[in-house]
Amino acid sequence: MSYINSLSQTLFLQNKIKSQNQQLTILQQIVANGGQKSDNFAGFTPDVASLDLHLRGGLKRNDAYKTTISTLSQRTQSIETSLTSVDSAVNFLANTITQLNAQDPTGAAVQQTAKSTLQQMISQLNVTSDGVPLFAGVALNNAGAASFPLTDATTLRANFRTFVGAAPAFANPAAGQTQ
Repeated sequence: MSYINSLSQTLFLQNKIKSQNQQLTILQQIVANGGQKSDNFAGFTPDVASLDLHLRGGLKRNDAYKTTISTLSQRTQSIETSLTSVDSAVNFLANTITQLNAQDPTGAAVQQTAKSTLQQMISQLNVTSDGVPLFAGVALNNAGAASFPLTDATTLRANFRTFVGAAPAFANPAAGQTQ
């Protein structure tokens, strides 16, 4: 009978030693991994754990795609609005320039209307989205990036005249149209 009692004690001790060995193995893994225990996702197999980590990465990537698409959609809408406004301003000027010439033969009304239309176009082309210039910037996703906005209408006209050269002075707008 003592043999049976010692067998049960031996099995108990072996089980206790195995349990302590498992705990030591876990502690060695903790020390080897920088002092943090990494549970295997509530007892799932390592394959399921790696699949979960892979899916989390996929979810983060999909969120980044969603954010990028949303940002580009907002920028595209702003660009479309700006270009539509510029197109409308050009059409307005083209349609009213003849009427203005008839009303004011000196051309002052045409010059004033063209100047204000140019200023509207410049403001539309200097539009930004979240601090990023849409037409005058060099970096798409950096709000602190250098941008080169269009100058005001007066400076733009002066630079254009310097570049093109001195244009001949016409007595009236009709004379300029014939040459």
